[in-house]
Amino acid sequence: MCKFQSLDPPLTNIGAHFSRQLGLSMIHEVPTVIYTSPQLANIQTGRKLLEGIPVGVGWNIEPGLAGYYPAGADCPSK
Repeated sequence: MCKFQSLDPPLTNIGAHFSRQLGLSMIHEVPTVIYTSPQLANIQTGRKLLEGIPVGVGWNIEPGLAGYYPAGADCPSK
C-alpha cells in the first residue's frame, strides 16, 4: 500500500453513477478523445464515462494533469 494512498482516493459510487450517466447523455455531442490525469478517481471517471458513450472514443491518461504529491511519494495511481 502506498504511503500516500489517502491522497489518491477512489471514485465514489455516486461519482461512478453520474459519470456513466454523463456518457449516456453525450449521444449527440460525442468527443473524439478524453484526457484524464493518472489519479485513481480520474481514471475511474474516464472509464465510467466511456462505458456510457455508445461509440469508440480515444482515451489518454496525461501525467501532466496529475495533482502534486509530497516529495518522496513512491507510487503513482493505477
